[in-house]
Amino acid sequence: MRPIKGTPSAAAVNKRKREDSKPKVVSKEEEADLKAREAARKRVEDREKPLMGLYRSY
Repeated sequence: MRPIKGTPSAAAVNKRKREDSKPKVVSKEEEADLKAREAARKRVEDREKPLMGLYRSY
């Protein structure tokens, strides 16, 4: 949305995502993909920790 002077409309303010009452159906392949993606993200995070300079031990 573009910044507009004045008060935002009620429609824009009340736009919130609804809580889905039913859980999403996830197939076995999707579940495996999610696990693999999470593991890969963790590996990359661990690999890049020293590069951030936040974990340098003096």
